[in-house]
Amino acid sequence: MKIKILVALVCVLAIAGTVFASFSDVSEDHEYYDAISYVEEEGIVSGYADGTYLPDQLVNRAELTKIIVNSVYDEDTIEACELDDDVFPDFDHGEWFTKYVCVAYGEGIIGGYLDGTFQPANTIIFVEAAKIIVNGFGYEVEEGDVWYEPYVEVLEEYDAVPDAIGDDMEHQMTRGEVAEIIYVLLAEEDEVPSMLTHVDTINIVPDDNYDFGAFCRMNYVEATDNFVVTFGGSNQGHPDEAELDESNAGGLEGAGGYVYKIYSTDLEYTGENGQYIYGGGDAATVMVDDVYYHLTGGPAGWKLAVYDAVTWEQLDEIEIELDDDEQANDQMIAYVNGEFVLSSILSSVDQTETDPEVGYATHNHVLDSDLGLVDEFDLDDVEHINGSSLVFVDEVYHFVTSTAYFGDLIVMQYDEDWNFLESKTLYENAQWPQGTVYDEERELFYVAYLENVQGSMGRDSNTKLGVFDKNWETVEVIDVTNYSDENYMMAGRPSVMMHDEKLYVSYDVSSSEGFDWECWVSVYEF
Repeated sequence: MKIKILVALVCVLAIAGTVFASFSDVSEDHEYYDAISYVEEEGIVSGYADGTYLPDQLVNRAELTKIIVNSVYDEDTIEACELDDDVFPDFDHGEWFTKYVCVAYGEGIIGGYLDGTFQPANTIIFVEAAKIIVNGFGYEVEEGDVWYEPYVEVLEEYDAVPDAIGDDMEHQMTRGEVAEIIYVLLAEEDEVPSMLTHVDTINIVPDDNYDFGAFCRMNYVEATDNFVVTFGGSNQGHPDEAELDESNAGGLEGAGGYVYKIYSTDLEYTGENGQYIYGGGDAATVMVDDVYYHLTGGPAGWKLAVYDAVTWEQLDEIEIELDDDEQANDQMIAYVNGEFVLSSILSSVDQTETDPEVGYATHNHVLDSDLGLVDEFDLDDVEHINGSSLVFVDEVYHFVTSTAYFGDLIVMQYDEDWNFLESKTLYENAQWPQGTVYDEERELFYVAYLENVQGSMGRDSNTKLGVFDKNWETVEVIDVTNYSDENYMMAGRPSVMMHDEKLYVSYDVSSSEGFDWECWVSVYEF
């Protein structure tokens, strides 16, 4: 059976946490307590003037029609409806239920009896109620051998037939049973199972060798069938152990150098590790065919170093000079459409002095596969900042960023020639989407980003994993971390990679005082 929910249904799906029925005749141990609490909380029913709901009272056709119309349609739609004088002449059109009958009749939810009457005071049996409910909620049905079969089948498929009804198709419906059916169809429809299951979270550092881990990134190395996790700030508390280069842009996150650790695909640490960069600075990295590209910022510009991800031998290194208003920190490097795109904020003042509630622009540099510069341009179509990510899908660049440090998560779209197409807000109060991947099989985007909301002691920062369809409509948002003021912890710099039907979200964790970054990876399986 094909089933389709009308878009109008969506507006009543949200559940406002735990609810409690206020009716004097519905106790917490009543079999339909949860259902009646739900329909009351959603404004679908209001009960009687004496404060009762009368759950065991038989429901009539007028009452059921009002309940179903209230479940789906807004007040303005109901109030605007005018029932023609020649429709249902068996009741005065000034009755309290007329507007609801008008909407239901106009939308094809009800049709009345063969003699043209509605009979509002008639009690209603199960199969009649099933037809009105299924029609009202917009399910598509196919014609059955008996007129009521497809409507009953829909309720059975959703396990929405109360136990008291059983197989009695002529069961007289009560107000409590109607509430139960609505509750199952609406409230439980909102509780869609996640397409992703959390299967593991591992702490990469601190460990016996390294004190800190910022800019935490996980990548897959095909030649060794292993994962490699890289991070910076490995020994920032012991600068004498590393050749620190104070000229690098960024804070202490990268001080002490950058390190790799090797893990099996079962996330077992192999014991292999090493330092591949000495010195500090913010970092952006990307893995291409088992070659690791590491972009670091300095006062004169960027330094792009290239490493064999199997041996960790350095293969190449280039320097990219930047203008005075081209900031070098919290940069991005992405390999898209056969080219490398490098990006950071465009501002005449240092990023630490910019307004966190204001967006700017980004400067972007395109390199070919041999690291030759092929293009340079600024993106200023929509105010945004750095800490971004980029993918190329169906001849469109999808630049995922945020409107400001304390702004909203957005995607900016450009054609192959970097002509602006459109932008879209994805999530409010979010930033630092440093990881985006596209799933060709499912036609979904996965974005790792930070939710940044005001808490009682400052801003709470948590890692989120957003799932979006091909049109950037939200499919699901997963809480990777859930820190609050009480934890004195915050998440930072998230990224995501996909391998073998799993998503690996890497991110930093630090205390509210900062400078004590830890490297974590959370794993989700389809």
